[in-house]
Amino acid sequence: MPSDELAGFYRAADVAVVTPLRDGMNLVAKEYCACNTDGDGVLVLSEFAGAAGQLAKGALLVNPHDVEGLARTLVAACDMAREEREKRMIRLRRAVRRQDIFWWVDNFLRAAAGRALRDFPPDDLAPLLPRPRERPLA
Repeated sequence: MPSDELAGFYRAADVAVVTPLRDGMNLVAKEYCACNTDGDGVLVLSEFAGAAGQLAKGALLVNPHDVEGLARTLVAACDMAREEREKRMIRLRRAVRRQDIFWWVDNFLRAAAGRALRDFPPDDLAPLLPRPRERPLA
């Protein structure tokens, strides 16, 4: 699906339900927040999602194994007052904006190598970067 079409679906959704049993960073949840420029969408997010810690202050966290709890949360999301939806989405968009890929890489490098991203000279990072393709993929 083209990215502009996907962004349109994200913008049109009143509620996004992202309920993995486990995953990594979970870009779907973050993409939904980034695209929600009207600021009144509600994110229902699995507590097992990789982004749950980052998005906990704005998302409605659920245990996807708890079907009744998930159902109650969906009703709450659909019935939520506009003011509350907007407050939550402001928090979510702020978290996504502040904790971007550079934040994530910096934290990963600090944990794995004991050095921040800025401590790596560009030549040290070059072998880690993808090589330019000689020809397009198509």
